[in-house]
Amino acid sequence: MSCGFSLFVDNFLFVALVDRIWGMKHRVAITGLVLIWGALARVGVAQEVMKRPWEAMDHGAMMTATIESKAAERNITQKAIAIRVGERGQGHVIFDEDLLRYSVGWTGDFIDWKNIEMDGSHRTWAKVLGDEVWGNALRPGWAKKGEFEDPRKKYKSSDYDPLPAHWVNRGFGPLPREWGEYRGCYVNGGRVVLSYT
Repeated sequence: MSCGFSLFVDNFLFVALVDRIWGMKHRVAITGLVLIWGALARVGVAQEVMKRPWEAMDHGAMMTATIESKAAERNITQKAIAIRVGERGQGHVIFDEDLLRYSVGWTGDFIDWKNIEMDGSHRTWAKVLGDEVWGNALRPGWAKKGEFEDPRKKYKSSDYDPLPAHWVNRGFGPLPREWGEYRGCYVNGGRVVLSYT
C-alpha cells in the first residue's frame, strides 16, 4: 500500500471515529486538523526522499560510479559502468572502462549509495548489495600475447583501512592503447552498447 493511500485510509477512519463519538458539529474542525496532519506527514516523507535523491531517481539503463564488489575477490572498479540487464531489469553487470573487463554480475538490490558524491562519506565506495553471481579479478579483460597480467604502472594505494593485500600496489588508469582502448558507451532505449578495441 502506498504511503499516500495509507494516510488517506487512516485519515478517513479517524474522521469516521470522531464523527461517531462527538457528532457533526466537531467534524469540520477535526477534519481540518486531520488534513493538516496528513499533509505534514507527506512533507516528512518527501523531505526524507530529498535527502537521498540518488536512490529515488530513475538511472535508466546504466549509471557510472566507482563501485566495490566481493565476487572473485574484494574488488573495486574505479571507472564502472553499471548496466541494467534482463527484460525487467532484474540484474546488473559492471563494465570496467580501464581494464576492459566485466568485473561483476548480480541480481537483486542495486548498490548501497555510499560515497563522497552520494552521501558525503569519505574513503568509501558504493558497494553491490544484491546476490553476486560471478566476478572477475582486478586484471585486464583482454589478453595480450596470451597474458592477462596488468601492464599498468603500479602505485601504492592507501584507499582503505585495512587495505586488502592485492590492493597495496596496483595499477591505475586505462590499459596502454596497444593493449586495448575504450571508445564509448551508447544507449538505445533500454539497451547499452559498449565500444572498445
